[in-house]
Amino acid sequence: MPDQLVIFGLNHKTAPVDLRERCVFDPSKTRLFFEKVKDIDSSIENVVLSTCNRTEVYARLPLNSRMSSQEVDPHLNRMLSVFYETHQGQEDHFQAHLYFHRHSHAVNHLFRLAGGLDSQILGESQILGQIRDAFEFAKSEGAVGRIFHKLFPAAIKTGRKVRTDTELGEGCLTHGQAAVLTAESELGKLSGKHLVIVGSGKVSELAARTFKDRGVAPFTVVNRSAETAQLLIEKLGGGGIYRPLDELDSVLEAADVVISSTSAPDPIISKDRLEALLTHRQHRPLIAIDLAVPRDFDPSISEIASVRLFNVDSLENIVNKNIQSRESEIPRAESIIQRELRTFLSQMNWIHLDPVIRHLIDRFEQMRQEELQNLSSTLPEETWKLLDRFSETMMKKFVHFPISKLKSLRDGDGLSPTEVRFLQRLFLDGEKRSQGEDSRDQTRDSS
Repeated sequence: MPDQLVIFGLNHKTAPVDLRERCVFDPSKTRLFFEKVKDIDSSIENVVLSTCNRTEVYARLPLNSRMSSQEVDPHLNRMLSVFYETHQGQEDHFQAHLYFHRHSHAVNHLFRLAGGLDSQILGESQILGQIRDAFEFAKSEGAVGRIFHKLFPAAIKTGRKVRTDTELGEGCLTHGQAAVLTAESELGKLSGKHLVIVGSGKVSELAARTFKDRGVAPFTVVNRSAETAQLLIEKLGGGGIYRPLDELDSVLEAADVVISSTSAPDPIISKDRLEALLTHRQHRPLIAIDLAVPRDFDPSISEIASVRLFNVDSLENIVNKNIQSRESEIPRAESIIQRELRTFLSQMNWIHLDPVIRHLIDRFEQMRQEELQNLSSTLPEETWKLLDRFSETMMKKFVHFPISKLKSLRDGDGLSPTEVRFLQRLFLDGEKRSQGEDSRDQTRDSS
């Protein structure tokens, strides 16, 4: 691709949860990041994907320097500085845990992620919605352009194809389901146990639905907003009770299981706070499932004897045992992803082909104007205007076939690099052709 595509970030493979929670992007941080990147260069496209398992920045940098795997583009350096600044300048903490993907390798990474092959839970479908939401948010902020308008829909399409054409996601065990198994191993049957849900987002909903299917009742939703809490209760089939966040202590006194997944930047439940209310529980066991990143429960709570605390990383062992039954589908999923990757990279040759199309139209128009200019002094004005309209119509008809054919090739299966190079040499002048060939060289170097 003629532009520099790069991904940098960290995930569950490269960084523990206590580090991941320090580089989470909420909407306000993401918006600020976009604004600062625009100050670097307004032509940069970028999307930020931030989940409990990963934070990744996708960027299309302008082509003003060659960036290989051994070189760092100055734009990328400045973006990394903005990334560190957005998270209180913790460069020393993050640097060793960051990974980078460039050019076609970046596209491959995104397609594999959308297909569920790079998720903490193999084949899980939630990541597909998270990619879509990240792209839509970046669009609403004006942070994406023509490349990402092609890239992200192609990735989402690939992810859907993997799930419809393979059984990679069949029987997929989510963190919520792993939490249920954990709670059952600690408390026995969950029927009749009191569930408390802190937060009312998608993660809370999915986990709570799994617990309800196991017969947990009653359940209480603790949230800042009564409206969103009531909406969650309705989605779960009713039967729940809403309590405001300032009543959390009294609600926890009666809880058997608490699931928490808020967007709070710091823990909302400290060890001292929980210990103070445990005296009213007569030391009944409490299962605390912390699905938030950053975490909602202070990690030191695990030191309390009557509390069993689990977070997204500690649930991973249960999730991993479930993966083995679906690993046989990985080759089929990889085959689909690689096929879609080749198609996408081939179709992306429209970036090289569009200058050819524009040049053909401009060249025909230039010749038309030159010939009209030669006749301007020899023809009456009305005749000249008539000839102007006639020649314009004829020119459009002459160029229609070659242009429509080129566009058909561009939008269909694409063209090979050799075919694109031939068309550029045939129709473009030396300078424009040189720029196009430099662009392709970088794409080939990266693949």
